[in-house]
Amino acid sequence: MNTNKLLVPVLQSMADGYKRQLVKYQVMLKLAEKQKEYEEVENMVKLEEVILARQVLIEKLEEMNNKLKPLRDDVINILGLKEFSSTALLEAVPIEATRDLAETLSQLGEVLYAIKELDQANENLLRKKLSQVNTKLDVVQQKNLVQKAYKKKNPESISEYIDKNK
Repeated sequence: MNTNKLLVPVLQSMADGYKRQLVKYQVMLKLAEKQKEYEEVENMVKLEEVILARQVLIEKLEEMNNKLKPLRDDVINILGLKEFSSTALLEAVPIEATRDLAETLSQLGEVLYAIKELDQANENLLRKKLSQVNTKLDVVQQKNLVQKAYKKKNPESISEYIDKNK
């Protein structure tokens, strides 16, 4: 039996798995957009909710990826590929299942790139906000020090005049 025919169900299964991941990553992209929105308006409660939702999603994606990894490794070994890539797969197995997988991987790459770009923008925005907060904190601390320095000190002991003539 031809190796390509044996790989068809494996490649289709992988494409289906990556399509499920693609849906999750699209949700992740929407959450990253919400994160930016909440950072801009400084809604920390909603920002925390979004970050927690992203963390849960990351854990689910890791589970999904761990299930696909053995299939990916098997395909690499069976085809003798140096790496798992759309180009290498299409050259080794030019069939419809491979094209479907390659298309899904391409879409996944685009969404991952968009998430990465948005996450970098979010990180920069957070750093800027943190810097502003630190600057404001420094100003408040300086004002407190100045006020403290000029505050009237209460005498530590009350002085009394002693009349030695009496």
